[in-house]
Amino acid sequence: MKALLKSGDTEKIIFFAGVSRNRDIYVMSAHYLQTLDWHNDAEVMKSIINFYTKARAVESLAGFYESCAQIEIDEYRDYEKALGALRESLKHLSKGRMEDKGERMESLDARIDTVERFVHARKLIKDDPDEMVRICAAILDDPNIGANEMESSIRVGDVFALLIEWIRMIHRVPVCPYEKQNTCP
Repeated sequence: MKALLKSGDTEKIIFFAGVSRNRDIYVMSAHYLQTLDWHNDAEVMKSIINFYTKARAVESLAGFYESCAQIEIDEYRDYEKALGALRESLKHLSKGRMEDKGERMESLDARIDTVERFVHARKLIKDDPDEMVRICAAILDDPNIGANEMESSIRVGDVFALLIEWIRMIHRVPVCPYEKQNTCP
């Protein structure tokens, strides 16, 4: 397996790991596959989940789902998908047997709560903008917002962007100053 990993032949690695029935090989393969562009390749992502599941490496699987959520937030600003990934992470983390399980689950619960509030606020922008502003203000007033844990839950800039979008809507400010002339660059 180590020779296959050095060769970098992803198809052969996935095939060999799939037929090996060895926990260590599953974990090694999943770790290797995480170094690839797994987010844009559904087959690789499915293999990572499958290998961690077969290896019963629930801590690693939970960590992988947390990575998925972080990528959805950082690169795509897709908080709904991130919320789903965080919930999957919590589900698998609850099955783990690590020492700091309670602490990690509590931290993950806090991240999920923050993302849920932000997703809810985004849905309220047209229907109940006052509630949306209240939720955004509460998120920004959270004393932990600057801490790594909360900062990775949501991006503060995204909260401000939502508030700016709301201000733009109520004042009917065009996105581009040349929008009325149809000459936006």
